[in-house]
Amino acid sequence: MRLYHGRVIDFQATEVARMYLRDSSLVLWSTGLGKSHAAMCLAALLFEDDQIDQVLLLAEAAKVGEWQEDFAKWTDLSAATYMGPKRSKVLDDLPQVVVTTYETARNDAAHRRPGSTRALDSGPLTEALVGRRVLVVYDEMSAKLRHRSSGIYRHHEHLLKALRKAAHTRVIGLTATPIESSPENAFNQARIIAPGLLTVAEFEKRHIASRDPWGNVSRWMNIGESNRLGPGIPTLAETLAPILSIKAKSDPDVVDQFPEMVEEFSYVEQYPDERKFYLEAASMAAREKDLNPIEVSAALNTIRQMACHPAAILHSEGATAREIVEHFGAEAIEALGCAKADRLIEYLRPIVAQGDQAVVFTFFGQSVLPILAQKFENEGWSVSTNHGGLTQVQREEARTSFIEGKTSIFLSSDAGSRGINLPCASYVVNYELPLTHATYLQRINRIHRLGQGGARVTAQSFVSAGTVEEAIVGINIERNDFADMLVGDDVAEDVGHLTAQDRKALVEAAKANPHHRVDLDTYGRLSTSTGG
Repeated sequence: MRLYHGRVIDFQATEVARMYLRDSSLVLWSTGLGKSHAAMCLAALLFEDDQIDQVLLLAEAAKVGEWQEDFAKWTDLSAATYMGPKRSKVLDDLPQVVVTTYETARNDAAHRRPGSTRALDSGPLTEALVGRRVLVVYDEMSAKLRHRSSGIYRHHEHLLKALRKAAHTRVIGLTATPIESSPENAFNQARIIAPGLLTVAEFEKRHIASRDPWGNVSRWMNIGESNRLGPGIPTLAETLAPILSIKAKSDPDVVDQFPEMVEEFSYVEQYPDERKFYLEAASMAAREKDLNPIEVSAALNTIRQMACHPAAILHSEGATAREIVEHFGAEAIEALGCAKADRLIEYLRPIVAQGDQAVVFTFFGQSVLPILAQKFENEGWSVSTNHGGLTQVQREEARTSFIEGKTSIFLSSDAGSRGINLPCASYVVNYELPLTHATYLQRINRIHRLGQGGARVTAQSFVSAGTVEEAIVGINIERNDFADMLVGDDVAEDVGHLTAQDRKALVEAAKANPHHRVDLDTYGRLSTSTGG
């Protein structure tokens, strides 16, 4: 193949060949397996065989420049970014590859028709591409197109419908985590990629047993083999199979390309004064909530922050946080210790002392992250920080410093859990578990990359015992189970994939041994050892 210069290993070549023969593909590869290289290889091959005239690649803003650079580095295809106030010039002389954000594409794909609340008219991007044979690539698709009721979904749906009506159009979606919160996420992504595969009405009838008053599914059915309705009724996994490309790091033809991944779980008992404060303050945050989803979500975030660190409430916004601070007093809250933060420091000390590097994630970039950063600095550790308040230039500087070994700790909010690769580190720490299994996987796989070779990689998760974090563990296990159903339970077992049941065993063992570390390796072997 003349137009692609990157190395393609055997499993990638096989999957690219399958995608070549399809008009629609949902690429469900574990993070680090080279989805982007497969997409570039496919694009180059299709151009070389005169199968397409154009590539439209959608990515998150932080990844747009990287995609353009990768196309320039690994292919002979011309590529340009389509962003900013002067972006219309790109449409005047289209390059072979147009890279843009989901949001920019939404704005320029369609406009609401005057006098209508739903009907859309084509925008400049759609008009420029209609009539051309286009390969549309959605990078990290689940982050943007998992809700079909959203405006961004409807506008992208309009774009694809217009392209398909005018000329042969191919669509591939790239994601390691198709289920962010429910199986409906996976269906919505599949629907936009291959609209004839399963209608909304068919999905509702086959897979949704009931919904709550706010429209959220309260009971699922017929997702995988473990809960199918009966013979002759396909599961969601079976329905989506014609467009799926599934690859796990533990597959026999891939596993040797990665270092051993060990997942660890540690439950931490709060200090007595910390415990008393948490219970009283959490009760204040939760009271008088009338089950309004917005209020419940705000209360949950407040309680989660206090489970992370009592002082986090001092950096939190909202009426409930102010009420708690006024009730207890800022000085009294500041004086409280935090068992989990102290355990984190104990865990990291030998890592830093022996010259290794660690990535630490927290969801709370404005409240918990500054507290941890200060603790790390008090230890004399060099730290790179990454959060939503930084510019892209600042984020890249932080990443570069860490990769070059100038800092020992990369401390990040979830702004850094997608799309950033840190293979220099051997340890990744979840200071608290995220709300979704998808985010958990995105976090731990920042350091577990293809071709890394040899060394062992450790993913450590801390849980404050007896807090809301225990409920979040259960949510993660449930969503892990949905993901297993989508890829097929039999597949998961055959390849050594860490299943929901594996992680449940890990969690239960850790909960029963709060003063021990419990770990589970890539192949599901459970063990315990004393440690912090």
